[in-house]
Amino acid sequence: MDIRRLEVFCRVVENKSFSKAAEEVYLSQPTVSEHIRLLEQFLGERLLDRMGKTVLPTQAGEILYRYAKDILATKEKAISAIKSFRGEISGKLTLGCSTIPGTYIIPYFIGSFIHKFPEVEVKLFTSDSRDIVHRVARGELELGVVGAIFGSGKVHFDEILGDELVLTVFPGHELLKKERPTLLDLKKYPYINREYGSGTRKFVEKYLGEMGIELGDLNIVLEVSSTEAVRHAIKAKVGMSFLSRRAVEDDLDCGSLEIVHLDDIKMVRHFYLVRLRKRTPSTILSAFVGELKRWSKLQDPDSDAV
Repeated sequence: MDIRRLEVFCRVVENKSFSKAAEEVYLSQPTVSEHIRLLEQFLGERLLDRMGKTVLPTQAGEILYRYAKDILATKEKAISAIKSFRGEISGKLTLGCSTIPGTYIIPYFIGSFIHKFPEVEVKLFTSDSRDIVHRVARGELELGVVGAIFGSGKVHFDEILGDELVLTVFPGHELLKKERPTLLDLKKYPYINREYGSGTRKFVEKYLGEMGIELGDLNIVLEVSSTEAVRHAIKAKVGMSFLSRRAVEDDLDCGSLEIVHLDDIKMVRHFYLVRLRKRTPSTILSAFVGELKRWSKLQDPDSDAV
């Protein structure tokens, strides 16, 4: 069985698309289709169902996908082990991040990591925290960096960087005129919420709950699926929201957004590294995690990451 065909097959399953898979593996779409046809011919089973523009695995395809991921992971570990034996750190690392670390933190670290290990290729995938955890649990991602812990006995979480959430408003918002605004004032003004599965939403919901305020008590006028969408909606005076300070630093500097300092309230959460418990880390993954923990200590001296 050709390993390259297994890799192509896995990319089609993960992207649910022949065209997107073709872009990732640097092949034409007809070539990807031919790889799948030959794989189906070899196994004597239909592996994929074409549902319009969406491609889904058949039952046989789901079985093959599980084994194919193990085969590809073993191949990468073998290559990594040989290179490690020669004193090299090189190969590929597939990483998943939730919005804030994936947009405002990890790309800066990847730059320094690749500078130190130029033979490493990092593929960065971004989604909400829940989806990243599920993808790590399924073995699709070697490592995740997320903003909340979502239950899965298959994965292990390591606390890393700290992150402050601030109540962000547009210039001239009524709350900016209040001498000592409190959490109770949140109920009086339009609020922009993140989508279900967001680490930011989960943290805010838990924090407010501990303060006796339910998320449903707020005047939620809009729910969006990204931090960028929240930022632009606030600028458009749709409402206010809690955002990572890291995400709004430039906006604060230029005055396009402002922070409401709530009385005696400071919302600080942490980001977490998430890894599959039973997966033996590759040499690249071990190097990446070690460098990331050292780098995070420099960025956040108060972090407990070890």
